[in-house]
Amino acid sequence: MATSVIAQPTTREKLLRARKAAAELAQFSTEQKNALLLAIANAIEANAASILQANEKDLELSGLEGA
Repeated sequence: MATSVIAQPTTREKLLRARKAAAELAQFSTEQKNALLLAIANAIEANAASILQANEKDLELSGLEGA
């Protein structure tokens, strides 16, 4: 059975990506920002059940459930 390893970005890489995204988002109009926020909200609502299920699994694996 083959296993694959997905390299997780480092904290520094995440920071650099966030900095770049912030600069790009700063160029958006208010209407574009509002549309983006609405799309994000819709995606969260549409995927709420799987998001909550994944969060519950993360809590179980962390050993912090009920803490």
